[in-house]
This record gives sequence, C-alpha cells and structure tokens, in this order.
Amino acid sequence: MLKIITDSTSDLDKKKIDELGVEVVPLYVTFGEEIYKDGIDIDNESFYKKLKTSKVLPKTSQVNVGEFYEVFKKHIENGDEILGIFASASLSGTFQSAVAAREMLDQKEKISLVNSNTAAIGLEILIRHAVNMKNNNHGREEIFKTLEKLKEKIRIIAMVSTLKYLQMGGRLSKTSSIIGSILKITPILSLYKGEIIMLDKKKGKNLAMKSILMQMKKFGINSDYPILLTEGEAKEDMEKLKQLIEKELSQKIEIESKLGSVIGTHVGPGAIACAFVED
Repeated sequence: MLKIITDSTSDLDKKKIDELGVEVVPLYVTFGEEIYKDGIDIDNESFYKKLKTSKVLPKTSQVNVGEFYEVFKKHIENGDEILGIFASASLSGTFQSAVAAREMLDQKEKISLVNSNTAAIGLEILIRHAVNMKNNNHGREEIFKTLEKLKEKIRIIAMVSTLKYLQMGGRLSKTSSIIGSILKITPILSLYKGEIIMLDKKKGKNLAMKSILMQMKKFGINSDYPILLTEGEAKEDMEKLKQLIEKELSQKIEIESKLGSVIGTHVGPGAIACAFVED
C-alpha cells in the first residue's frame, strides 16, 4: 500500500487528514521555554492568542531526522511504500531531514520525497492531487513525477494585515515596519517556486484584495485544479476575498483552511492567502 506523508505546514485539520487518509508529522513552535507540537499540543485559537501578547517572536523548528526515521521505518516494515510531500526546502529544513532519514533505511528505494517549493494551501493542492491519483490506482513513481511537474505551477498570493511579524522575524527593517504601519500599507506577497516575492503594496484591505485578484488574472488560473483560501484570524476578510474571486472569475471556492502556528509565526494574525495552479 502507498502511504502519503506530509508535515504540519500543510495546515490540514483533523477532518481533512481523515478525509484524505494522509499522515502528518508535526514541526515545533517555541514560546520562550514552552515547546509545542504544531497542531497537536497547541490549537490555532490558543496560538494566535499567545502570538498577539508575546513580546518576542516564537521560534519554529523543523522535524528532526530521528522522528522521520521512526515514521518511515514503521511503514516500510509494514510492507508499505512511501510518498512524502513536504514544505519547501527554502522555508524549512524538514525536507532535508526526511532525505537524511530515508538514507538510513535499507529499503530507501520504496520512498519518494517531494520538495514542494510551497507550503500551507499550496502544499494541500499537491497532497490532494496525490491522493486523487492514488485513489485512481496510479503508482508511487508516476505520482512523484506528476507532482514534480505540478509544483512548478503552484502560486500562493497573500496579504498581511501588519508588518510587525515580518520585522520581528528579520524580514523587514524596523523603520519600514513603523512607516508601513503608520501609512496602513498592506503588502501583497507571492510564494512561487520556493521564493517569497513582494508583488505589490496597497493602502488598505479593499485595495489589497483587488490587487490579489488582478495578480491572479495576470498569472492565469488552471481551472482543472481548485483555488484554495486560508486565513489567520481573518475569516471575515477571507470571506470578502472569496466573494470577490467567485464574482470576478466565476469559479466556486470549496476548500478553505486556517493558517497554523508555523506559518502564522511569520505572517502574524490577520493574513489571508489564496493558492492556485497557473494556467
């Protein structure tokens, strides 16, 4: 049997995990001396509550080699093959840990690992496609080759409500953060092929959402794949973006999620994002 494994930056909740039949290996989030397994020891509500009141940015840690080794060993000894689909290696060392763990196993030829070049709902697109192919009796190697091509066309476009967390994480100067906050600047970011790119900056949420829609039209959307939406303590804003997309693009959005603690650490509360496959 083929076992599909991912990491917790996919932000899959229990309902989706059960629906898809995948296994999720958690990363870690640390607030001071308190260490939590992402999605297991801390839920989204508790995470964002702590994030808003914390004076320092929490730290995130990759899955270590030993943890992956135990997970892989369990399934190999059970006679399974493994397809691992993990967060972009440019964002986390989790993929490298998985590769190192595979090399420690005798039957490593039964394990295929995908460096997704994405995370969160971008990762979910790949996972869903892999599950669909598995359910239609495609084998591990064929699914792996398909995902390697598909990942090059996945784009996430996001807006963040505050520059505070980008600045705290060292991705923005303190001066820029202060100026941006005063001017109420909303950055429009893209995660594409493992790189985070600034696409646009708008004053206010409404203009930012229109910019997201403009960028989606510019890149083109492959309607054979779903558009996914996610939010971090910004459900109302996500609903507005959903309505805007469905009105302008005539494509119904059926898959939504919530940004988990690992991604939420770096973008902060109030972020919303969409993921799609470029046409």
